[in-house]
Amino acid sequence: PSDERPAVVILSQVLPDVYNVGYQDARTLVLERVNGQPVSRLEDLEKALKNSTNDFHVFDFQNGDTLQRVVLDAKELEAANSRVLQRYGIENIHAFSAAKE
Repeated sequence: PSDERPAVVILSQVLPDVYNVGYQDARTLVLERVNGQPVSRLEDLEKALKNSTNDFHVFDFQNGDTLQRVVLDAKELEAANSRVLQRYGIENIHAFSAAKE
């Protein structure tokens, strides 16, 4: 940990959906930035996803990881999230949100 980066966010796995075809095998990647904004905590990720880059969400991973960048259609994110939640029986999109309630 450092003052600039007190924690890290790790992509542990991708739940397959038509939205993320090609990325379903990605695992244990350290997320550096989303839409150009540095990400150190899940709250940073949530905030960065509110601001897409040219209608796309751009996820940049740590140098040296096998996958460096993922670009996804920002307009389709909500529909993809709904499908994934339903398909995998997940009640809440954010586990940390449910824990706060």
